[in-house]
Amino acid sequence: MGIPALCVGLAHLAASRHITFDETLMFERVFDRDPVEISMVTGSLNVPGWNYALGVFVNKDTPISKLTLKQLDGIFGTERDGGYDGTNTLEAQQVIEALNKDRYGIGYSSVAYLTPQTKALAIAAREGNDYVELNLETLRNRTHPLFDEVYLYLDRVPGRPVDPRSEGKGVLALCSEPGRAGHGPTRCQIFAAHRRSGSRAVEEAGVSPVAH
Repeated sequence: MGIPALCVGLAHLAASRHITFDETLMFERVFDRDPVEISMVTGSLNVPGWNYALGVFVNKDTPISKLTLKQLDGIFGTERDGGYDGTNTLEAQQVIEALNKDRYGIGYSSVAYLTPQTKALAIAAREGNDYVELNLETLRNRTHPLFDEVYLYLDRVPGRPVDPRSEGKGVLALCSEPGRAGHGPTRCQIFAAHRRSGSRAVEEAGVSPVAH
């Protein structure tokens, strides 16, 4: 509801998953410009109560340990031309439960349900790229191809500073929060900021990320 709230004046700052095409059109119709988009956090790896990481999982006895996104598209895509010959299971926990029993199964699920009988595959964005393991560091530095993000959206009139009611300076001073013992931070430090048009939103908006 963040983007609609911006459009009807109920909010000056919206934390949201990535804006959709329809939401972009709504914002542009109201303000006649794109919103400022700031990449804020990626979520956690496996801290209960936070946003779990997503990955591709197989049974631990499966000889496969890594795949490219193109290969995954062949397995999970609508054409299914990558050798997949199984059934679809939709719920994340059910995917892992099925993989516990199926040495040759593969599934897309949440790391929250990972068991000693299952493992995450390393993923490469394309052929020739490095295969990246799923762990806290690769989520924090956004090198894992399946990392997720939460964004901040706000309106800014070109050539003018951000409306102080957006509290942009305070939000951009957010730092990594300590997680539970053994789990690391629950949220990842701010790394990037940009407008959807590709310009430097943070500098233009007159706010600066604070490193902690």
